[in-house]
Amino acid sequence: MHSLKHRRDYHDLNCLHKLLSGTMSEPNLLMEINFTVPKHNQRKCRETKTLTPSFSRTQLGKFSPIKRFERCYNELESKYNLDIYNDSPIVWKKKLLQP
Repeated sequence: MHSLKHRRDYHDLNCLHKLLSGTMSEPNLLMEINFTVPKHNQRKCRETKTLTPSFSRTQLGKFSPIKRFERCYNELESKYNLDIYNDSPIVWKKKLLQP
């Protein structure tokens, strides 16, 4: 059995994938997600985060679901080799369930 943090991250990332793939239709939540678009002349050696959570002054805002999804994706993107744009839901789940 996986740890509580792993299970929480798994469900957060599944929800994010459903939002971005269109499986879950919530336009108001989708508008809250902040994407980072790399500049044309940006060096390849610099690591850029795919999603950028906006700044919050309160704990309630800092730990809101969308910001938690964004932070979780940025942390686990390279560890599990996640591709939010091209992975199917089945591939996505298999990657996340790796030990």
